[in-house]
Amino acid sequence: MRSESLEAARQRLHSFLAIYDPDGTYDEAFRDRVRPVLGDIACDSLDMTPAAYDDLASRIDMTIHSAAYTNLFCRMSKIEPIN
Repeated sequence: MRSESLEAARQRLHSFLAIYDPDGTYDEAFRDRVRPVLGDIACDSLDMTPAAYDDLASRIDMTIHSAAYTNLFCRMSKIEPIN
């Protein structure tokens, strides 16, 4: 997730959750299971250091990404790395 900090990333994730779960029914489970990772999906190894990427890869069992670059006027070569 591109963000200024992990805390800003957490706040952004929880703001999205609040849209779909306004009553907070899943808030605790979400906080326990979902962790933001700072990186750039368009770069190899998320643009992380090899040590940070290896550490992440050893601790996760699933990656969910919803990154997309949407611009109807861009060439495919520009949007393809993310999409």
